[in-house]
Amino acid sequence: RRRQAIVMLHSGKTFRHVAEKLNASLSSVVRWFQTYREKGQKGIRSQARWGRPSLLDESQKAGLKKLLLQGAASAGHATDIWTLKRISKLIRIKFGVDYTHVGVWKLLRHNFGWSCQKPEKRALQRNEKAIAEWKSKTWPSIKKAQKLGAHLAFLDESGFLLIPLVRRTCAPVGKTPILRHSYRHE
Repeated sequence: RRRQAIVMLHSGKTFRHVAEKLNASLSSVVRWFQTYREKGQKGIRSQARWGRPSLLDESQKAGLKKLLLQGAASAGHATDIWTLKRISKLIRIKFGVDYTHVGVWKLLRHNFGWSCQKPEKRALQRNEKAIAEWKSKTWPSIKKAQKLGAHLAFLDESGFLLIPLVRRTCAPVGKTPILRHSYRHE
């Protein structure tokens, strides 16, 4: 937008017109132009945001990411769910640095590209080969029966399962975590 503003101003447009066209404030357009006159193209480049430096250096961040990708279970937790509290504790233990939950979230989001996600549930007994075979052989014949006017009913036992509570966890964007557990009646 800054470069566009300079081009428009050089072509004779007014500050107000440029501000309206680029959806910027009038004061910003004037400031961009003054900076351009003083420092040239380099002056109007966007600057890195200022703020407190990260408490972890780049090698520590890489080490943390490696630990997180190994899963929460490998860090001694009962489930493979990464919570901000667990990650904060891991950082304190491994690197001797205290992070707030907000700080951990910013670190995950901006440095690792992670998000908060709800994991998929998968039974430990799940047989991927049998599922693929059922989908390719059995399901087409069931669909055919449905097209012929048959009524389909899927029946299953219902009961009480001791399955884990599914809660949100931190994970890389686009890689939904899988929570594996045993579907056992007890």
